[in-house]
Amino acid sequence: MPVLAPCDGLSSGTRVRGLGHRIFCIDVNGSTLDGAKLLMRLSTPRSVSEIRIGDTLLFSRRGNSTAAGPLVVVSRSPELCEPCNSCPCVDCGDGCGCACASSCREGRGQYCSSAECSCSLTAGLLSPGRWYVTVDALGPFVLEPTLVPATRLVSGDAVQRTLLVAGAAPQPLPDGPASLDFFYVDPLPHKSIDVTLDVTAGGSSATEPYTWVDVYLRSGDWPTTVLQDAHMTADPQMPPRLSFHLQAERLFNDRLYIMVVARGASWVRYELTAGDELNGRYWTGLGFVVLVAICAGVQFWRHVLRSRANPEARPILAGIQPR
Repeated sequence: MPVLAPCDGLSSGTRVRGLGHRIFCIDVNGSTLDGAKLLMRLSTPRSVSEIRIGDTLLFSRRGNSTAAGPLVVVSRSPELCEPCNSCPCVDCGDGCGCACASSCREGRGQYCSSAECSCSLTAGLLSPGRWYVTVDALGPFVLEPTLVPATRLVSGDAVQRTLLVAGAAPQPLPDGPASLDFFYVDPLPHKSIDVTLDVTAGGSSATEPYTWVDVYLRSGDWPTTVLQDAHMTADPQMPPRLSFHLQAERLFNDRLYIMVVARGASWVRYELTAGDELNGRYWTGLGFVVLVAICAGVQFWRHVLRSRANPEARPILAGIQPR
């Protein structure tokens, strides 16, 4: 068995406090195809510089320098990884062996109130086993991890979600500061699947006025930014509607996996719906088989009637004796 590095255990939904450089760990249970994402929210106190003479305040400044930003990393190893690129999830492609919130350290992904500064990181898709969460801060911090399983889509139901683009400043959202979602659909035999996504709202910034989503889809396994059966982008210049229509014989009734990633500079709200309908090709093929069977039956009884009307034709049906 591999030797596990020492770490402080994390529990989903439980806040922990730390100081400076700390290594935590969280264990993910279940199977690989269950799917789970880890949502990390990190907050640090906002520094205050004051100059007073007695009770008189001469100078006050609340610090928000880039040097004060923390770094949070989620990986299979407690060692800090190389700077992450734009991959939205762990092991999504080359150079994505871990997920990290480097934008917090650079000061781009922080939201500061009068008392604290906070940033977030969504890591997924986490396979079963132990994962390490490394925090590197210049002072005290509060870390809140949340382990979220993938959502099962039921035919006819619409799921509404709000995502925050990775690296954007956190803000109050109904679904928290998650930057990506995972779904799965179990197709019924001999039915086709319609997966429809509508972008209903989105934030903007002065430098990037649009926020949208990318959708990755794969049959039988989780999609990545490199491996997928289909990839669609909700281009803000186009009508924000995506639709996949998959025939059942192409899926072989495998589970359909979906990953939705927020893109742009702020937040985005979308609605995802999965539906099924009778597979036209299946019923066309079944109708053809039934039609052939009917035609064969008609021809057979024609021979029977002819043999009864013309005794010379009976040798053709010599092997068939009526009871």
